[in-house]
Amino acid sequence: MARKRHAAPKGARHNVDPQATFRKAGEAFNAGDLPRAEKLLKRVLEWQPGHPVCLNNLGFIYHLQGRTEEAIRCYRRVLEVDPRHQDARFNLAKAFAASGREADAETQLRGLLQQHPKHAEALNELGNLRHAAGSVAEARQCYEEALAVEPRHPHAVWNLGELLRTEGQFEEAVQTLRRYLDVEGDNAEAWLSYGEALLGSGAVNDAAAAFRRAAELAHDETAFWLRLGAAWLRARSWRGAQQAYANAQRIAPQHPEATLGLAKANLDAGGLKSAEDYAAQAAKLAQSSAQRAEAFNLLGIVRMARQDVKGAEPAFRESVEADPRNAMAHNNLGLVIGAQGQRAEAQAAYRQAIALDPDLGDAYRNLAHSERCESLDGELPRAIEAALQRNLPALTQMHLHFALGKQSDDCGAYEKAFEHYARANEIHFRQYPFDLATFERHVERIVETFDRDYFARRETSVNASQRPVFVVGMPRSGTTLAEQVIHSHAQGAGHSEMRMIEQLVFRLESDSGP
Repeated sequence: MARKRHAAPKGARHNVDPQATFRKAGEAFNAGDLPRAEKLLKRVLEWQPGHPVCLNNLGFIYHLQGRTEEAIRCYRRVLEVDPRHQDARFNLAKAFAASGREADAETQLRGLLQQHPKHAEALNELGNLRHAAGSVAEARQCYEEALAVEPRHPHAVWNLGELLRTEGQFEEAVQTLRRYLDVEGDNAEAWLSYGEALLGSGAVNDAAAAFRRAAELAHDETAFWLRLGAAWLRARSWRGAQQAYANAQRIAPQHPEATLGLAKANLDAGGLKSAEDYAAQAAKLAQSSAQRAEAFNLLGIVRMARQDVKGAEPAFRESVEADPRNAMAHNNLGLVIGAQGQRAEAQAAYRQAIALDPDLGDAYRNLAHSERCESLDGELPRAIEAALQRNLPALTQMHLHFALGKQSDDCGAYEKAFEHYARANEIHFRQYPFDLATFERHVERIVETFDRDYFARRETSVNASQRPVFVVGMPRSGTTLAEQVIHSHAQGAGHSEMRMIEQLVFRLESDSGP
């Protein structure tokens, strides 16, 4: 930003006083009256055409008004009068950058730094240009040099933190952005960036707290509440997510992302009916084909969770129709049509998903389980091997190892199958650690809570049927076969593995604590 220098009038007053006019221009600028400030500066220039400070400030006003070319002409006139004018050269670089002339902007900044190597603002702006050009190492060096000159330079601290965050160096980004917030603690955007860095470092609860602070500072900015909701979903706190998305919906009732967020939160909470209603509403509110595709995809997922396979199919088909390039929608469509026995069509859907997104691990895994592998030299095993050579996210690698484990097992390569299954499970438990002691305490709480007295105090039954049948047993003990026998009877109906009890326990724990 230009440094405004106001000259106080000295000596005897005249009928025409350029210094007084210049001072009034400064007062108008500070009051936000740019047209009056421009008019007064032009009047001064009629009397003193080469006044460098006046020309520089007029250029700055032009820049603020978006009149970049006029600003450039003013700054150049200053440099014709005084080639070593720091402010004018810096502002000229900013004007060039604003007009898309990055090379010219960089030339000006490097020229300024030759004259003044410790110009912190110039170092920071050069860092921005190098970062935008993809030269991350040079950008980081510029920001660090700026901070060596001025350790608390707010823009350099922020920019360095953002660079570290976007480069995945989350721990350093957290520390750097925290330094910025120690100075500029009321900046909502900074809290948002800080939250993103915390999220990347795995500190999900701290990230959610940062997003909440950002949302509170931004007041009625829907985007901040949406980001908070997403953070709470990742932290598996459905109640926090519901509150955040409800705030977003209160501010913008017709916002599709807020409604979709409520659908996701209710799905995680086990409120499947509410989740279905919100997902259907989000599909109606969608403002783009991508939003419509996402809403219908979620609607299909909710219906699958409700054991409504036939209802899920048209939802996934709507998602594919809205966005034919949505790989996950093709994958999910394959799941539902495969569950209805249409194996060939399901395989075609998985292959289409892979064609659209060669890194979609879910689709490889589903395709591998839908067909028997005849040779590890076949197309699918080789495609999975190729995907594993790429630097993909951990969960994607997990799906790929599970897929290749199945393919290896089919071909009798049992040692190789075991290696892939072991690797897949290693990734799974690294991403979702299993604490046996915590699980045992969880089971003990269930036993203690749901005793005979618990049900005696509740006279009404949730299930009005007189003949609910629970088939209970260990894995691979024949429970599925028993369920199928009951389902085959004319007066019986099987519902596969239902999550109702699990969801009930989860909601009770979330509502009232352990």
